[in-house]
Amino acid sequence: MEENMQDEGLSLGEIFRVIFRRWLLVILITAAVTLVGILGISLIVNPMQTMYTISFSVDYPGSENLRYPDGTAFRYQDIISEANLAEVKDSSDDFANIDVRKMYEGDNISITEETDEVNGVRTPTGNYTLTAKGSYFPNGSVASAFLRGIANYPVNYINRTVSLLTYRDNLTSYGEVKTYEQKIAYLVAHRNYLVDQYESLTDIYGSVYIPSGYNKSLREFGSEVSRSFSEEDQATMENDLKINGYVFDKEYYASNTRVKIDSYTKHITDNTRIIDALRKERDALIDSISGDPGGATITDSLKSFNDQISTLIVQNSQYQNEIDRLQENLDRLENNYDEEAATRFEARLTGFYNVLSDASDTFKDVSVSIYEKESKVVFETYSASSSGGINLVIGTVVSALIGFVLSCIVVCIIDMPAYLRRKKYARAVAHGDEEENKEGNGSDKE
Repeated sequence: MEENMQDEGLSLGEIFRVIFRRWLLVILITAAVTLVGILGISLIVNPMQTMYTISFSVDYPGSENLRYPDGTAFRYQDIISEANLAEVKDSSDDFANIDVRKMYEGDNISITEETDEVNGVRTPTGNYTLTAKGSYFPNGSVASAFLRGIANYPVNYINRTVSLLTYRDNLTSYGEVKTYEQKIAYLVAHRNYLVDQYESLTDIYGSVYIPSGYNKSLREFGSEVSRSFSEEDQATMENDLKINGYVFDKEYYASNTRVKIDSYTKHITDNTRIIDALRKERDALIDSISGDPGGATITDSLKSFNDQISTLIVQNSQYQNEIDRLQENLDRLENNYDEEAATRFEARLTGFYNVLSDASDTFKDVSVSIYEKESKVVFETYSASSSGGINLVIGTVVSALIGFVLSCIVVCIIDMPAYLRRKKYARAVAHGDEEENKEGNGSDKE
């Protein structure tokens, strides 16, 4: 056909006249090809090539130590764990068709950490970037929402963790031990623990920081805990216990006390044997130097013996005092135990326990309030940015051009042969008339 077109000397205007006689077909083919191109780019090409990216920072109390409130390590790689991907998927029906297992196992989601170099050492900045392959999402809106959900993992984990913490380990131990000495020790440990916790928060936010929902500062909360079982209260309870020998579990105390008395008695016996042996060695040394004026070495040796003997004698005296005290307590327990005074002592101790128990609950509420307010994931942009793929506007224009060219080719294939035949016939007819005219003119001349 091209040869015929060249032979016939078709002009560009003739070609377009042939094409636009079928203008409706040209429009239909162009529109169809454009639509196919748009769908192909949107549903096949772009999803395979597009990557969605969102950048964010994570901040929470203690984040500089890279530790969560429960003490576990903060690892930014956990943000894209398969468990977290599955949890985010289950959080919304919009994510129901996202194949998170394939995404995870195919390494089609990644996270990078931004670091700064300080004195030659790379340190994390708390800024991170999530990137996921676009083929897993129906559109950019769903991709953005899913990536935001993934990025919120640290805050979600923190809020769950803080809500489960009880801050009552020492109080639990208080209820399990069997002596008042141990109970007092655990109350002291718990008071100091709560004070330290408030001081840790104060170091971060300042002493005048007021948690949401409260009208007291962190400093005031810490002071209240200190006063709830003060050092004076502690000393009073310890002295009362030491003087009067109150017993929480009589059977346990009697058995344990007898074991202690036996242990101290054995220590005294062992020390006495050592003292006797040291005295014999010392006396033998003195006898050996009775006719010799001796010297510094002999004097030092005698002093060493005397020092060891004195130390053991002091120990035995201390052991005996403890035995006497314990035996006195046993006798009092068996013969003259003041039940009413013991009851009053336990009531006071229980009162301190209850106050510290309430202080634990208050600290938990304060912690939850602070972590909920101060734990944040801050996004650089609300929507994820996309890269790769073909720009839809450009793709539409290119598809339209391809459709137009294709429609022109189709119309030419359909209509051009007939047009060429008509044109050739018309030329032939015109050529025949011209020959007849020439023959007529020649006969006249003859």
